[in-house]
Amino acid sequence: MSKNIQLSILAITLANSLYAANPITLEPITIVSATKSKHSIKDLTSNINIITREEIEEKNFTSITEALNTLPGISFRSNGSLGSTSSVSIRGYSSKDVLVLIDGIKYNDATSTAGADFGNILISDVEQIEVIKGAQSGIWGADATAGVINIITKKAKKGFHTTINTEFGSFNTKKYSGIFSYKTNDYYIKLNAQRLTTDGFTSYAKRGIDIDSYEDDKYKNTTLALDFGYKINDTNSIELKHKN
Repeated sequence: MSKNIQLSILAITLANSLYAANPITLEPITIVSATKSKHSIKDLTSNINIITREEIEEKNFTSITEALNTLPGISFRSNGSLGSTSSVSIRGYSSKDVLVLIDGIKYNDATSTAGADFGNILISDVEQIEVIKGAQSGIWGADATAGVINIITKKAKKGFHTTINTEFGSFNTKKYSGIFSYKTNDYYIKLNAQRLTTDGFTSYAKRGIDIDSYEDDKYKNTTLALDFGYKINDTNSIELKHKN
């Protein structure tokens, strides 16, 4: 018994020594969608959930809906494999009552009554996802009756940076992506190119029916995004975003 106690004390001592030598510092999480201005999450009283880039990479999420489905009070509906129409609801409200923003820009389709379609949003360029539950109509208008989902993409870092990623999966799924960015004190430019293809599977066949008689729902997504920003002075800047 004495040996076990000595070993435990030694382990605790080593852990404390390692922590003292390499302290872990956590960066504060900043929210930008709740009040249209930046605030620390600890200063807000709204019901807010955050999915960070570290969580996306650690849990290897392949889509926005997959990441959102890990949060309480969030549900989504999808009509098939990748690329099929997918909508998200908050606390049982209709998906049309959920306002979706990408970098603060409204993503909802004004001509649709089914809410924003998440089927074509790729996750590889996402830095953070903010979900605010509860009515936000006073700030964002009638589209935010159930809440707000703000998707924040990655920002260009100072200097030249390149990230290339390749993934393969079932149903002959292939994903290629490349992010190229350059930033100085006065301006930045970022190009993001992504291509996703899959043979998919049929969403029509019922259980017990020969699925070979149905055609697979193939999907192809090629996305190009260009961001450019120029700093005029300490308080003014110009930002241009194009996505195709």
